Amino acid sequence: LMQEYRSKTFYNKLTPLRAIMKEALHSEYISENPFITAGIESLITDVSLPKENQIDPFNKDERSAIIQAAAGQFKNLIQFAFYSGLRSGELIALRWQDIDFDNGVVNVVNNIVEGQEKTPKTIAGIRKVLLLLKAKEALLNQKEYTALADDYVFHNPNTNKRWSDSEKIRNQWVKVLAAAGVRYRYPYQTRHTYASMLLSNGELP
Repeated sequence: LMQEYRSKTFYNKLTPLRAIMKEALHSEYISENPFITAGIESLITDVSLPKENQIDPFNKDERSAIIQAAAGQFKNLIQFAFYSGLRSGELIALRWQDIDFDNGVVNVVNNIVEGQEKTPKTIAGIRKVLLLLKAKEALLNQKEYTALADDYVFHNPNTNKRWSDSEKIRNQWVKVLAAAGVRYRYPYQTRHTYASMLLSNGELP
């Protein structure tokens, strides 16, 4: 089974079946609960995506291969993610008005969580990010697609509208990594890669 879903997704999908098995055991239709005896939790761990918070950054060659394997608007999004460290929800919520090209900074002020736009949970989440050369390049390339709309920076190329949620980004991400021949890691690893890259270049934690 390919690793395409997080463990939480598997557990959510199995919730109705888990309830049925519990009731069947209680009513003595079955003698044991297969969710307990079959080692379901271990199986889910084996087939699900790695946890988002595990730090496993991409190296320079992998980063280049991923960007090269992408195209169009999604290539711009990936390149910007690698060189800005924004979370998927922050990428989705980013507007052109948040980009200060004159001063070379990106103002991170909003996040998209489960399709809903909101401010970051913590004060530290509202921040200014220095616009690195590669990040600026991605934005300049993206202007061709969405600058005239003067709203959200990154659009889903399949709908020509703002990405609805981070799961849609992950679906495209899976395909790009496969095309690049790079071992799968969750999209959040672009943020860890950004931090690792800065630390390697002598930036303070």
